[in-house]
Order: sequence, then structure tokens, then C-alpha cells
Amino acid sequence: MPKEQINHPQTSKMHYSCALDDPGPCTCAPKAHTDPALFVRWAADGHDRTGNVQVSLLEYAKPAWDEWIDGYGELAAKSERIPVPEPSAEYFSAVLSRSELNDLIRVLRRARDQAYGRDE
Repeated sequence: MPKEQINHPQTSKMHYSCALDDPGPCTCAPKAHTDPALFVRWAADGHDRTGNVQVSLLEYAKPAWDEWIDGYGELAAKSERIPVPEPSAEYFSAVLSRSELNDLIRVLRRARDQAYGRDE
């Protein structure tokens, strides 16, 4: 089944337990946070000419930040891009019909144009 990765997430330091309205310094242990990766997967079954298309999100583990950075010491110091942790789960959409895919494409174009402006 072919697949195409749409985004390429980066790992950053994230505080999950700090209260937004707490005026004091954060005391929680930060974790390595990586946004999910988005994939489009498809296949065309041969004999009955049916196919399937799905969208999936790949989530990554959230190790303690200090442990994660310690494991990449020199690499993290030399590069702005820190490697992503191991995947922890992948979630798949239902198989999308041709008309649902056309709706998705239409909505994505509208979202793109409203967020970034129309293409020339």
C-alpha cells in the first residue's frame, strides 16, 4: 500500500502540567513533544477495480526531556533539528469514498486559500 507523508514533525520541549494562571516558576518535568505525522495511504485492488484511501496520524512517545536530550548530546548541540522519538500509536480514518475524497480536497483548498491566500 503506497503512502505519502504530508508533514515532517519536529521534537520540542513541552510542559504538560504547569498551570497557565500560576505566576510562579514551572515545577513540572518537561517532556519531549512531537506533533503527530500525517500520512495518506492508498491501494488499488486489481480484479474488481475497487480501491481504498485512508488518512492516518502517527503519534510519538513523550519521553522526559532531559533523558531524551542526554541521549542525543552532540547531535542536539550541532543541529536545530532533534530526532523524533519512537512511534507510540497510529490512528487510521475510515476508508474514504471517491466523493468523500473530493469533499476533502475541496475543503482543504478552501482552508488553504482562507489561511494563506489564493494561489496565482
